[in-house]
Amino acid sequence: MDFVLPTAWNIDDKSQFVSIDSSGLKVNYTDLNDYEAVVIRANNPIPSQCGIFYFEIEIINEGKNGMIGVGYCTKQNNINDFMPGRNYVEYKENEENKSWG
Repeated sequence: MDFVLPTAWNIDDKSQFVSIDSSGLKVNYTDLNDYEAVVIRANNPIPSQCGIFYFEIEIINEGKNGMIGVGYCTKQNNINDFMPGRNYVEYKENEENKSWG
């Protein structure tokens, strides 16, 4: 069975205040006021055939306020949403918007 795994960040599916290096592996937050929330998605979705999926991130700088959320969201989640996982309870009956963070 052939399927494609996520391998990098998607340079075309991200919030405004994010820059991604040429490898697609390093992300920088670019809001000088350290106020705007951002969302970034991987270059490929996690295939349902995986059953179990694992990933790691390393946070090098937590910023001024230290507010960081890491989680999963679907393509249907709004990239401009503050933090997609925060409204999971409201969306739990709508399968298209499932996310957690």
